[in-house]
Amino acid sequence: MIDVSIIIPCYNSFKLMGRCLESLENQTYKNFEVIIIDDCSTDNSYNDLLKYKETSNIDFKVYKNKVNCGPGESRNVGISYAKGEWLAFSDSDDWYVEDFIEKMLKKAVEKKADIVMCDHNYVYSDGRLEKCNAMNFFNDSSTKRDFIAYSRTSLWRLFIKKSLFNDIKIPKLYNGEDLAVVPQLLAKSDVIAVEHEALYNYLVRGDSISLKPNKRVYASLIEAFSIVQNSIKKRYPLECEFIGIKTILYGVTLNAFKAGISRKELYRILKAFNEEYPKWPKNPHIKKLGLFKRVYLKSIYFRLYIFNKLYAQIHFRLTK
Repeated sequence: MIDVSIIIPCYNSFKLMGRCLESLENQTYKNFEVIIIDDCSTDNSYNDLLKYKETSNIDFKVYKNKVNCGPGESRNVGISYAKGEWLAFSDSDDWYVEDFIEKMLKKAVEKKADIVMCDHNYVYSDGRLEKCNAMNFFNDSSTKRDFIAYSRTSLWRLFIKKSLFNDIKIPKLYNGEDLAVVPQLLAKSDVIAVEHEALYNYLVRGDSISLKPNKRVYASLIEAFSIVQNSIKKRYPLECEFIGIKTILYGVTLNAFKAGISRKELYRILKAFNEEYPKWPKNPHIKKLGLFKRVYLKSIYFRLYIFNKLYAQIHFRLTK
């Protein structure tokens, strides 16, 4: 019986997977499998993975999609093959610390949790490492509403009971598929536990899709939030509204300003959100946001778009 299944989508990325694979080989807890889904790579990644499998010391499985379908659907394929009671996800160019599985599983058993979330490190191209400290929002008195409102929406920071995915699918989106599914998983879980230690290393790459101005990015974020609304709004209205504030009023408009969309399109996006959530400035969760985000949102509310556009330009330069 396998305890944990690690699922990793791959597209032309075998050459970037060295640290990821090494961290899996060196895990202190051994009863796990690795499932890699090759999404129709156009380079030699699939064959390289098969060769690596032959020499690996761990339970290593490689599958190939029939057609290219993106990381979300690739993860769904991985889930369908998974034999573990617990699931974890990694991007191909990131890597776990060596006791990730041991500590996450221990926390899950201790707390009788359905989900365990950990902190992570940002790793920069110059080797600099910076802890995120996203888990500082939570403690033993945190409620499910707190987790839904304030959790970072990244599957790779979660250790999840496979049964939670029985009626939840990761959507096929260009960007934001994690945003669409993580709130659903949190809402469905009975117990959520936190590991404050940084057990995942996230490689910051300047060529990341999420950092580039692109109209498809903000369109996918809008679709992702629509999925969140349909799944949790009735049970968690304020938390859903707050996710929308972060996603639409901040994330979507920020990407829209970077991508240079028309003012007409921006008005359409904001008009739709304001009609759905006319009282959003009074959402009690806003006070948890950082100062710059709160100022940005006030500028959105008062239609000071010149400031928002300037903020977006500065943000783009700083994240290049």
